[in-house]
Amino acid sequence: MDGSDSDANRMAGGVGRRALLRNALLGGGAGLIAIPLDASSASAKQYAPGTADADTGVPTTPPLKKFVDPLPRPMTAIPDPSAYPGADYYDITMRQGSWRFHRDLGLATTWGYWAANPHDPHRPIGMGYLGPTISATKDRPTVARYRNELPTTHLFQFVIDLLRNIRRAPVHRGPRGHCVR
Repeated sequence: MDGSDSDANRMAGGVGRRALLRNALLGGGAGLIAIPLDASSASAKQYAPGTADADTGVPTTPPLKKFVDPLPRPMTAIPDPSAYPGADYYDITMRQGSWRFHRDLGLATTWGYWAANPHDPHRPIGMGYLGPTISATKDRPTVARYRNELPTTHLFQFVIDLLRNIRRAPVHRGPRGHCVR
């Protein structure tokens, strides 16, 4: 018998492997329903930027021209040697920002990493998403402090709430320990 969905695991607030895979497949499958498979098809051309499917209310993405934006390159964080003498010290803050992922799309809310700039404290190093590169040197200690300044609710809190409130059919174990619904 597989203990991945055991009562003890559920009572401890954990999610079993089967439940995680089931929810991932359901969520991924639901996402595929709204995505046109061929952006050059006639059906894809009916989607205009910022519109939503009338039946589901799910926003649709318009067909986008590929490879028109330069690939973003994360900046390199600057260590502060005065904080820890003999070591490279990085002060990294996680915070909400915004980023334009394509020239034809609006700004998107993102969560990213920003590094303190020891040369100019009012200009942190970061992009709005992802984060700066930390350059470490062999045989030299590196110290990183991470600060969480993210909002208290997740960007996709509605999805988390939906998954928490899904009512599942009771699971019964068959004669050989397999799940039977």
